[in-house]
Amino acid sequence: MSHNKISVGSQSPDSSGDISVALTNLSDVSISAPSANQVLQYSGSSFVNSVLSGPLDLTGVFTVFQKTSAVYSSSGSYDVNDYLFLSRDTQGSRNNAYVDSSVVSSNPATSSNTIKSNDKFFESVDILEAGTYLCICSVPLKSTDGGDVVRWHSNTGAFGASTDVHYTNRTSGLVVGIVTASLNDVLRVVVETENGSASATGATQNKSFSFHIFKL
Repeated sequence: MSHNKISVGSQSPDSSGDISVALTNLSDVSISAPSANQVLQYSGSSFVNSVLSGPLDLTGVFTVFQKTSAVYSSSGSYDVNDYLFLSRDTQGSRNNAYVDSSVVSSNPATSSNTIKSNDKFFESVDILEAGTYLCICSVPLKSTDGGDVVRWHSNTGAFGASTDVHYTNRTSGLVVGIVTASLNDVLRVVVETENGSASATGATQNKSFSFHIFKL
């Protein structure tokens, strides 16, 4: 009489019929000198132990903090689909900024996309290197009778969480999103809905603004 012998990962059952399988018994796993805090990653041919790398690493490619007042004439009110009107990185005397010009560049504000044309402010950022980006903006926006909902947008549409900037938190609502952007994509923060009216802040309040893009 013949009997079929059951095994899993080349491991046979013990006298109680239990099969114990270790990670290294699997055919597509190759473990070498494992150490604390390593993870299992696919190498292209097998799963190997290694230090975590990749998407959780990030590199800052665009950061702007306003350090002195940004003076401009009457700010006007935002409409739905307008881009935020943001203090530009090129104004070195009033901003602290870091820009990796091989990866991103800012576009001057235009009245066709935001509340007015002014090359001391920017409305969007061009992506010069395809990749995945973490985008953060503390919104310089004010309202006395409602507020606006803003969200990150790329050329393919909205991404990240919507943020309601209400008159009770007049400035610095935080807008965050992650996007996989193609070459020559354009990233911007867009007014999606209105509740009352909202406008750019005054010169002093606009110092609450900051804008950051990290490449993951």
